[in-house]
Amino acid sequence: VQGGQALADYLGEYWPRSILVQYGSVNGYFGGQAAAAYSAAAALQSAITDAVNARSSVRSWCLNWSVWQGAGMARAFSSAELQMARNKGFLPLSIEQDSVLIPRLLQLAPANYFIGLDPGNAEIQKQCNPWPRSKEIIQFFVNASTTSRPEQLRTVVQSVQPALMAHAHTPQFQVQMLADGFEYDSQGRVRLDLLQQQLAQSEAQGEAPANKIEQDLAAI
Repeated sequence: VQGGQALADYLGEYWPRSILVQYGSVNGYFGGQAAAAYSAAAALQSAITDAVNARSSVRSWCLNWSVWQGAGMARAFSSAELQMARNKGFLPLSIEQDSVLIPRLLQLAPANYFIGLDPGNAEIQKQCNPWPRSKEIIQFFVNASTTSRPEQLRTVVQSVQPALMAHAHTPQFQVQMLADGFEYDSQGRVRLDLLQQQLAQSEAQGEAPANKIEQDLAAI
């Protein structure tokens, strides 16, 4: 990785119109069993390519391959290990058949590319689909002095849900009870900056321990 960074720096300074092609691994994004160091190094390779393309005129590709069956690090892989890779969504690649992808990939825009992923694998779908990996949190700020009944608050939340669902995929609703109520500016508008400060303080404090075990852990 240090060699890749040194080469990128050298090209950026002395050969600004050159190209940098790295061979990485899908493990750099998806991880790998008993391969933490290898996965971390591959992730850094991808980061170098992103940085080169963003900060210099050098064009960089990082080709992140799946398992090369019968070659390189996978030369001694057993059939069980290859099947384990398939189960994770990593399709074994053939030098004879799949090396022809290299010139095709280099005709694409400089970037990170992942080759040998099974689009039908549930784990790959989950990682590549942005929706399951993200969530929308919708905050409700409520004046505790004027909203004392839970059913009243529930009714308000339910009444605005139809309008919110048009703009959110899988929202999570959170309610912040303000003991001191809202503060307003000179034009009668709620001070949003103060609400943001209260929200940040609440997130920093975290949730209160729910039971004796959590209390003991919090005291450590």
